[in-house]
Amino acid sequence: MSDPVFSIQSEFFPTSVDVVFDAFNDVEGWPRWAVHHIKSEVRNPDGTYGIQTPRRTGVLRLKTERRHGIIDYEFNDPKAGTRLVSGRVAPFADGAVLSINYGQPPGLSHEHFAHGMTLVKEELGRLRRLLEVTPGGSG
Repeated sequence: MSDPVFSIQSEFFPTSVDVVFDAFNDVEGWPRWAVHHIKSEVRNPDGTYGIQTPRRTGVLRLKTERRHGIIDYEFNDPKAGTRLVSGRVAPFADGAVLSINYGQPPGLSHEHFAHGMTLVKEELGRLRRLLEVTPGGSG
C-alpha cells in the first residue's frame, strides 16, 4: 500500500484569527474568493450547502469550532463519495495563519491534483486580499 498523496496549503493573514475564521465560516461568501472551485452555493434547511463546482454538484457541511480554530468541512460528491478536508486557523506573529489539508481524491491524476493545489493557493491569496480591504479585516 502506498502512502496517500496530500498537500497542505497555508496563507498568512495580517488580521485576527476571528476575522479569518468568520470569513471561512461564511460559505455564502466562498464564491467571491474560491473562484476556481466554487461556482455557486445554496444554503439548505439542514445547514448544509449545495455547492456547484466546475466538475459537478455536491453538498458541503461545515464542521467548524471557533474556540480551537477548527475549520474542517465535508464535501459529499454523489459520484466520488464524501471527503473530509481539515484545516486550522491559528494566531501567528501579528495576524493569523490558515492551513488546510487536502488529500488527492481517488481517480484524480497527480497532475490535476497539483494544478488544483496551485489554484487553492491562488484562492487563499484572494481571500487575504479581500480581508485586507473589508471592514473587520486589517485594512
